[in-house]
Amino acid sequence: MREIGKMEKQKLHPIPSEQELWAACRLLAVYLQTIGKRELDVEALGELMRHLPAVQHLEKLDFGGRSLLNRNSKREYRFSHYSIQEFLVVHGLCHDQLHQDLALCPEQTRGGSIKLTMQMLGFLPIHESIGVLQKNQADLDWQDITLAKLLDWIKLGELKAETVWGLKLRSKLKDGGFGPEMVIVPAGTFWMGSKKGEKNAREDEFPCHQVTMAHPFAIGRFPVTFEEYDRYCNATGKNKPNDQGWGRGTRPVIDVSWYDARTYCTWLSEQTGQPYRLPTEVEWEYAARAGTDTAYWWGDDIGVNRANCDGSGSPWSGKQTSPVGSFPPNSFGLYDTAGNVSEWVRDNWHENYPRIPEFERALQSSYSDNKVVRGGSWYDRTDDVRCAIRDRDHPGIRNDLKGFRLVLGSPW
Repeated sequence: MREIGKMEKQKLHPIPSEQELWAACRLLAVYLQTIGKRELDVEALGELMRHLPAVQHLEKLDFGGRSLLNRNSKREYRFSHYSIQEFLVVHGLCHDQLHQDLALCPEQTRGGSIKLTMQMLGFLPIHESIGVLQKNQADLDWQDITLAKLLDWIKLGELKAETVWGLKLRSKLKDGGFGPEMVIVPAGTFWMGSKKGEKNAREDEFPCHQVTMAHPFAIGRFPVTFEEYDRYCNATGKNKPNDQGWGRGTRPVIDVSWYDARTYCTWLSEQTGQPYRLPTEVEWEYAARAGTDTAYWWGDDIGVNRANCDGSGSPWSGKQTSPVGSFPPNSFGLYDTAGNVSEWVRDNWHENYPRIPEFERALQSSYSDNKVVRGGSWYDRTDDVRCAIRDRDHPGIRNDLKGFRLVLGSPW
């Protein structure tokens, strides 16, 4: 490091090793990022050194110019460029040092969390980013990074989408707590509908056609649960839906109409300041397939205990809903896209695909007032939970078969 050479020239002793100096700079970066500051005055640095002797070497870094750390006109210590502070924090993240560094910080900052920025996300190595972020999620403050901002940054090319693919993200509610878990799925092209020769395919699943999703989007990792929907009911005074005696908590909410689902989206958008809505039929199937073209995302056969539907061999099959996440997720990180509850989507019903949707807009047809339902339920046969399966119902109907999941994005 350049600073070591400068110390030697100025005959400052004892001279720290490069490793010691790097660790001191990283600790200061973690501390500043935790308290949300860029500068530290002399008095504050002295206090920090009393709590954290490891940073004592930083007193010797008053070199100005292009040094790693210098002082401004107020004699406050700061990194010579703000991105250095963020880079050092990311270095700690990637080398499993963050939690240890936070534990060394002064007592008043312990239990705090690192304020995450877009610059920090940009510094993360693509092939490690998801693992690093998930491992350290408890120590990271996502408050200033909303899902809507992430999607905008990706669309503008300011952030690589791969950095956050599959990451669990939740929006903060004004009333406290968090909204449903969301995942960002990549842009791409897929074949929508049943391919020729698919067993037990229906006429309304044809023609199989190619659709391009121009941008990544965020979709619910799970169907909305009773726990999440009950929070909305408590906040608004709405009647809570019937759980049929099967239990609430993490089971998918049932006994909700399409109108109920839309009203929940409106409330959640008001609570978070972000545009939640029901997915379009195209978005739903793209996310459910997760890059596959088979009958189910895992293959052409239902298998045993892969989903909750009649004949699938699970403890709940043909009997009742199951807690969300009881079966493995697809490669986009989505759970329960086959069975458990059929899911309302945004589109009006259309008998097949005569008007092929070329992108992710919802199809609003005058043909029918019924709304499309996708995915099949715990009650349906194995053929009726395939990726391509389509059904419809009146938007005011409520029963124990239907629920919904969310998408975050501008309404079409």
